[in-house]
Amino acid sequence: MRSSLILVALLCVGCGSTSPTAPSTPPVVVVVPPVVPPVVPFLTIQTSPCPTSTPGVDLAFYQEIGCNQYDSHQLQPVRRWTVALKVYLKTIDEAGAAIDAVTLDTVQNAMIEVAPIWTNGRYPLEGVLRGTETREGQSGWVTVRWPASATAGASCGSAAVAIDGATIDLNYKVPACGCNGSAIRARTARHELGHALGYWHTDNVNDLMSGLPTAGCDAQPSARELQAAA
Repeated sequence: MRSSLILVALLCVGCGSTSPTAPSTPPVVVVVPPVVPPVVPFLTIQTSPCPTSTPGVDLAFYQEIGCNQYDSHQLQPVRRWTVALKVYLKTIDEAGAAIDAVTLDTVQNAMIEVAPIWTNGRYPLEGVLRGTETREGQSGWVTVRWPASATAGASCGSAAVAIDGATIDLNYKVPACGCNGSAIRARTARHELGHALGYWHTDNVNDLMSGLPTAGCDAQPSARELQAAA
């Protein structure tokens, strides 16, 4: 305790000494840090609330194709891509068996053609890559897979709706899913890419995104689907 008091006393000696002329008060320097804008991550999928009015488009239809009203009867947010999608087209099924060239070409050509239609001309496919690997979980990609078997009554395809890095499954082992030498109809490829780009099922067989059984090897988006896409 005594040593502490001595130290304080010594320090105060210096504090009490002054020069004959007191120095002027030094200016106060305020350091202003540079303004750094907040870092906003780049999002590949943009969501927005399901609209309650859609000028030029039937609201009930828009809420089906854009908000999942047909399948779930519960409105979900609209999901839109903000980048051009890349497709990884697997050349083997999930058991390692090769997919024939006609089927691969049919699916690839159908997807390349319909992507700019589904996106109102904004986002043609950035590219299609074929291989035996996968791009599942990689941003900006959708991977087309081929289940090695199909259960009775299985649909021709399934896809996640606007999920980055997700998959499209095409059930090429179902005989009714093929047409014109391809194990998968071009119509199915266009439909499933529609899901991957953000569209849900509709209630009319004339729509490419119809949730009802449809016939025919191929089809394009209907007029009202084009309006919704726009």
